[in-house]
Amino acid sequence: MEDTAQESNQLIYLYAFVPSGQFTDNPMPELEGIEPPEMIQYEVHGDITAVTCRVPEDVYSEAKLQRKVEDMQWLQVKAFHHHELMNKLHENYTVIPLKFGTIFETEKTFQAMIAEKKTTIMEQFQRLSDKEEWNLKVYAAKDKFMNNVVENSEEMEQKKADIEAMPKGRQFFEKKKLANFAEEKAIEKIRDYCQELHDHLKSLSEATDVKKNWERKVTGRDEDMSLNSVYLVNADGKKALLDYVEAEKQYAEDHDTGFYFEMTGPWPSYHFSDFAAKGEEKDNAGR
Repeated sequence: MEDTAQESNQLIYLYAFVPSGQFTDNPMPELEGIEPPEMIQYEVHGDITAVTCRVPEDVYSEAKLQRKVEDMQWLQVKAFHHHELMNKLHENYTVIPLKFGTIFETEKTFQAMIAEKKTTIMEQFQRLSDKEEWNLKVYAAKDKFMNNVVENSEEMEQKKADIEAMPKGRQFFEKKKLANFAEEKAIEKIRDYCQELHDHLKSLSEATDVKKNWERKVTGRDEDMSLNSVYLVNADGKKALLDYVEAEKQYAEDHDTGFYFEMTGPWPSYHFSDFAAKGEEKDNAGR
């Protein structure tokens, strides 16, 4: 939030920035804003066009919005609107996406922010031109990897043989240690593979970021999320990255390796703009 509302009960909701030249050459049709009947506005500030709409203070003031986002049904509808507009803008322009709920309370603070950030915004336009963001999530069935360790590890076989030679009373505790050893080895194999995969995709990308893995209660899957990464790629050079992921996915399916891939995109550059949300806010906005 920026200042205290002064003359109006309407605040400024900022969606994104796009280059004015691109917008002039290819204007967007009229679209409803996040709070109909207010419409999306395209405010030209020299070479920068700000995509905005007006919203009511009694919903979008800082205190009110903090409470409102706890209503998951409301948040889902509004975040979906925000996310869909980002996709429409990305289809037509180089876009700097702002996080959901970026609000300015006065025109004065809004104008001051654009003036202060003009150089950075123009640099971002240049950096993000003809770029796409892709998100890769890799899931792993840990039990499958543990079974593989048990069945195919020479070290495991030796440990089992050593346990068999022990007194019965001690075998119980050593077998528990053995199970822990198998789990540690499985986790190590999963981690090593994901690191190698990410390192290769990084070599094909302009920029990368590794995000926090989601828990099963969030994903709704039986497998553990083992890699949650994003890649910024040239629109013309994305084929190498996508082809590599598809080949790894196909190999995993054909050989039942226990890895499962989920590649999504292209997205606006949420993670690679100085104005993008950092941390969990990105996923609250539909990512």
